[in-house]
Amino acid sequence: MDKMLRVSLRVVVLDVEKQDVITRDNVSVAVNAVVYFEVVDPVKALLSVEDYLYATAQLAQTTLRSVAVAVSAEWLDVQLHRPLRRRFPLAR
Repeated sequence: MDKMLRVSLRVVVLDVEKQDVITRDNVSVAVNAVVYFEVVDPVKALLSVEDYLYATAQLAQTTLRSVAVAVSAEWLDVQLHRPLRRRFPLAR
């Protein structure tokens, strides 16, 4: 039996929950993030993973932790005071 599924091609916003991590210089910090993404290939989104929204959220959490533990607390503080568009340019 064939089943039709809808995939939004609009930009999706995911809130990444607060993560408590220890930075490279042994400072405990709480970090969170917001992820903006859009599905560019709906067939892959549905067939490559069981739940692309959950998979994207998990990847974002893992990446957030990986970045936070690899840098110093001072670097994180400096990044927070830079304009957002200069911190992480949007890929298009």
